[in-house]
Amino acid sequence: MKQWITILGALLAFQLVLVIAMNFSGDDYGAYQSNEKLLAFDIETINRLRFDDGTQHVILEKQDVGWVLPEIWNYPVNADALSKLLKTLSTLGKGWPVATTSGAAERFKVAESDFERKVSFMNGDQIQATLYIGTSPGFRKAHVRLSESNDIFVIKLESWETSTQADHWLKKDILRISAMDIDRLAINDVVLIRSDQALQPDDLAEHEKPNEEAINSLINRLAGLQIQSVSGTVDRREDGQRNKAVLEIDLTLDHGGSLKYRFFKPEEAGSHYSLERSDLPYYFTVAAFPVDALRETERSKLVRTDNADSGSIPEHEEESDHVE
Repeated sequence: MKQWITILGALLAFQLVLVIAMNFSGDDYGAYQSNEKLLAFDIETINRLRFDDGTQHVILEKQDVGWVLPEIWNYPVNADALSKLLKTLSTLGKGWPVATTSGAAERFKVAESDFERKVSFMNGDQIQATLYIGTSPGFRKAHVRLSESNDIFVIKLESWETSTQADHWLKKDILRISAMDIDRLAINDVVLIRSDQALQPDDLAEHEKPNEEAINSLINRLAGLQIQSVSGTVDRREDGQRNKAVLEIDLTLDHGGSLKYRFFKPEEAGSHYSLERSDLPYYFTVAAFPVDALRETERSKLVRTDNADSGSIPEHEEESDHVE
């Protein structure tokens, strides 16, 4: 009897070891989170980030005005995307390492000379840590390794969140304004002014009414304009030497300020325009579709004719009373 108890006990112990080993090597090995954070330093002390993929890189830098792209004329960074990434990385626990050898680092592409992404966390010129990001073991997961350790972990992260494309980090909505802030708009010889909380043509005749749907479409298209990329900076001292704009739009805002939009069509064929706005020092690339629609603005599309008030003579009143 004692012999059977000993044998069964040994089998149970073996099964427990087997279960632990299988869980350790399975797809959910990254699910367990230890109390120790992956990044041991305070993320708030970081004022410079560099993302590399082996062929190109992008740098983000924290300045007095906020995070910018120093290699793209100090253009503002998409704060939401960066904040989300830093929050994700700063709250990650290490969990269990899935491997600890140099051979595994190469296999999972988190080696010093072979990686998918490399993120350098810096304070000034001093590197606080370097995180190598490699292959994905599953949906929204990635193998990672810190430069000072051989331990390889699995974290929840997608490759696009650490993009090395500068366009990914641009603040795309820098042109956005509130439609309600517009008091006057001039485009293609059409002038809209605010009246009774709505914009309408300034020269409406008695038999005309504003086409609210068309006007709202025009205003929303301009107020919500998004950029695709930044192509350079504007030197307004050279105004006389620049190409003629294919479209100009002037806005007067309710707080007394004004904005001028100037759209240029590049010489090479493409589905975009170049844009400068008077309050910003950049040339932007914007999609062609909304600009083409703005260029087609006509007064006739922004008004409706009220026939009842047009002063026309009803047909029956035009008939003669002549009796043959």
